[in-house]
Order: sequence, then structure tokens, then C-alpha cells
Amino acid sequence: MATKPPLLDIAACVERSEASGSKGDLFTSSLFTVPWLQKEDARPPEQNLPAEISAGGLAGGKRVRVLIAGHSIVLGASHRAKYYSPGADFGLSPVASVQWLGKINLKWSQLLPTIFQDGVVWQKPDMVVLHAGGNDLGLMPYNNLLKKVIEDLEEIRQRWPGVVILWSNILPRRSWINMPIMKLLCKKRKQFNRQMRRALIATGDGTISHYQINPSCNELYGKDGISLSAAGNDIFLSNLHTEIKAHILRRWGKKD
Repeated sequence: MATKPPLLDIAACVERSEASGSKGDLFTSSLFTVPWLQKEDARPPEQNLPAEISAGGLAGGKRVRVLIAGHSIVLGASHRAKYYSPGADFGLSPVASVQWLGKINLKWSQLLPTIFQDGVVWQKPDMVVLHAGGNDLGLMPYNNLLKKVIEDLEEIRQRWPGVVILWSNILPRRSWINMPIMKLLCKKRKQFNRQMRRALIATGDGTISHYQINPSCNELYGKDGISLSAAGNDIFLSNLHTEIKAHILRRWGKKD
């Protein structure tokens, strides 16, 4: 049995400064996926459901299929999720199934070919959570990247009608904190996240903020200054958990 790594005290970590951007190193990509949790899988007792979800489940007995896709941050979070107390399915297995799909060094142009590749996504998702784009800032002209992302989100909607899309905000990276160009990329990262928020709210979708994760908190990052530590991943997972559950309830929760 795997031993759970110790958690760090991160209470003092508040957002003080941020830096972001990427000149993403081009290493050989690797793909990692956790299959959908099947209906026959063991489920926790009803009393373990989040308080906001009734023991009777969602409207019409709906079981929501959630896809979480992106670059290495998603890959790292999927590994850490085995130690996360609600589990890799965020404790939602009676009402939702979760597939994790992370690809090392993924650029935005690789995202759609990855998730639309035959056999990678096993079932049409009801909700797609995307964490990508950080490897493109500074490499691709800002306006071109924004236009491409918005166009690709529309393609996802056309491919999977009725899907809910959640944009997981691009994170700052500690490895670039002392690079002069990062001051500009820091502003661009924040601007990009704001514009994505506006675009997704307009379509009835949403975004996931990770304001607690910032490069002034060394203990939230891995040695490379890009990946997240156990403590950083726990924050990341908690933020995903909160917003995924909220949007499931908003879209499919039983109405009084």
C-alpha cells in the first residue's frame, strides 16, 4: 500500500506576486489516462456524498462523465489524486465518473488531436475541464493564441453537443520569476485568464481559479519551478473539486 506523503503547512501562502509564460522544452511527449470509472465499480455509501447532493442523486438519475485534460500539471494532479482524500473521482462516483488525460509538454495545438483521437476518450463527456495554454504563452502571439483557443472550444461544443466546458486558469511558474520577460508574460497570463473567464461566462460555462498558487510560495512547486508539489497539487485538486461539483449541481442537480 502506498504511503501518503506528508502535507505541508500552506496557510501562510497568499498571493503576493506572480510570474508566468513558457518557452516549453520540447521533450518526447508521454500520455497518461485513467479510464472512466465504470458503473459496476464499488461506490461509497450514500452518507459519504457531498452534502449538497441528495442521496437520491441527480435529476433523472444522471451520471455525469467528466474529462480533465491538459499538459503535465494535469498529469501530476492525476498521480497525486490517489492520495487526495475524496479520491481521483472527487468522491462523486455515485453521480459522476472522471477521466484524467495529461500529456507532458502539450502545446495548445496538440490538445484537440489528443482528445479527439480514436480510443483516447472512451465516452462522450458531459463536462470537459481544460488546463492548457501555459506552454504557449511567449511562443505564440497572444491574440493568435486567444483566437485559437476560443475557436477550439467551439469545435469541442460542436463535437460534443451540450458539453459544459471549464477553463482551469493558467498557473504562474516559479522557474521564470527572475527572468525580465516574465513581467510582461505575467500580465499576459492574467489578461488571458480574464478574457477566458468572460468568454466562458458568456456561453454558460465557467472557469477555475487557483489564486492560492503563486511563485512566492516555494513549497507549492516542484524542483523545476513549473510542476506542483504535493501541497500545490492538493490546492489544485481542491479547486477542481469545488468547481466541478458546483457545475454538476448547477446543470444537473434536482430542482426544488
